[in-house]
Amino acid sequence: MLMVCFSNLWRTTSEEKRELERLDKPIYNSVRRAAEVHRQVRKYIKRILKPGMLMIDLCETLENTVRKLISENGLQAGIAFPTGCSLNWVAAHWTPNSGDKTVLQYDDVMKLDFGTHIDGHIVDCAFTVAFNPMFDPLLEASREATNTGIKAPPKLIETGVSRLAPRRPLFRTLEKTRWSAGKKNQRWSVWSNVASAKVALNGVWWVPLDDWVLLTSSGFDTALESNKSRLKEAGIDVRLCDVGAAIQEVMESYEVDINGKVFQVKSIRNLNGHSIGRYQIHAGKSVPIVKGGEQTKMEEGEFFAIETFASTGKGYIREDLECSHYMKNFDVGHIPLRLPRAKQLLATINNNYSTLAFCRRYLDRLGETRYLMALKNLCDAGIVQDLVVGIARGGGASSLDLRIGASEEEARRKRAPSTTKARPNLPQKRNEARLPRLASNEARLASDDVRQARLASDEARLASNDVRQASPVLAMPYPPLCDVKGSYVSQFEHTILLRPTCKEVISRGEDY
Repeated sequence: MLMVCFSNLWRTTSEEKRELERLDKPIYNSVRRAAEVHRQVRKYIKRILKPGMLMIDLCETLENTVRKLISENGLQAGIAFPTGCSLNWVAAHWTPNSGDKTVLQYDDVMKLDFGTHIDGHIVDCAFTVAFNPMFDPLLEASREATNTGIKAPPKLIETGVSRLAPRRPLFRTLEKTRWSAGKKNQRWSVWSNVASAKVALNGVWWVPLDDWVLLTSSGFDTALESNKSRLKEAGIDVRLCDVGAAIQEVMESYEVDINGKVFQVKSIRNLNGHSIGRYQIHAGKSVPIVKGGEQTKMEEGEFFAIETFASTGKGYIREDLECSHYMKNFDVGHIPLRLPRAKQLLATINNNYSTLAFCRRYLDRLGETRYLMALKNLCDAGIVQDLVVGIARGGGASSLDLRIGASEEEARRKRAPSTTKARPNLPQKRNEARLPRLASNEARLASDDVRQARLASDEARLASNDVRQASPVLAMPYPPLCDVKGSYVSQFEHTILLRPTCKEVISRGEDY
């Protein structure tokens, strides 16, 4: 049984926690200012959004509004990352490059994901826009799942002397939420939804705390366990895997009817929320949106982006389409470069973005020209391409492409005249009977070739990942992340701060 000591050496008083908050007040004020700008910008954008807008005009309008309201000043204040306006089956990381003519349509589902920062303290917040009410259940699924992920969990602590006796059942009905206490084969229950006030139980006063707590009495120890489902939400000492399980439970309780066909809403299992650091959008911890995952706990003083993705497709994304997002590696040191143009571009990135994400439009705005070769030189060799096909980070085609290619090749072989010569002494009928068998053998060999090509592609991709992890990379590309074509994905996201005394949902507004 897990026992927690209540020695005064470990105690942190409420006054000490309030003092810690006073020390971090400048940080809190900076991120709150950035959040207020985010709220005002998204309120303005929602008023002007309409079908028929060019996506590039939408992004530039939004970004110019952010620059004006936040008083952009280099690395001191500005845009935290490029505006993501991913459409339909594209889940994230798509923004139009210069010259893009994509138009927002009435039946599009657009994820609008943009960030603001002051002194490197980032607010990452996103919402989904759909003009067709047919998609409302899909949006509701991700919105409610995000709200589930950011709810504050109640916690329990014993502040008096336990008077519970072993093997003596005790039941008290106060309100709604169930708590249970006891050793193995020894259980007592109490119901309460009082999360902030004390609860009297057999002479013991209970107030919110976390997980297991030691109860001491004459001759025995008893542990109290809070209701498991209440710990599946974000907060100090909450395990990330529990947050993901709660999110998935809510997300996948929804269905959506699209043009007369009902789809089960799915959580995208390989997309996560994340912790946020100063000038670092992904600070190391990942918040899953499905059950399972790491047992890592959220800690006091951390910032987290709680984001959820609801999909009508497979619930699994791959990299696709033209890459537009890039970001300098946060952990890389000095690396000598050969190309003078690459050195110049790196200096521009350091001065204007440091380790914040950027896109090609931002480089165009700074007056950079003919930078693609230099940008490729800053990235891992073979990763950055004008058009990323399938999962082509490692340069290999997807299994779908291979299957399509194999089918076309097989059809071509069937259409071609047979080059097999019949033996003179064999009847024509026996010769014709052998042709289907030969075609079957050729098809089997073709499938073996496809299988080997697929394995080679996977090995090449894994080898590329190993090389990328082993060698430092100056800049990393972030291609768009897509579910199956024809599906729809919605997203909602908030930034939370785990203060010593409470949890603050920084980006919360009147809209969501």
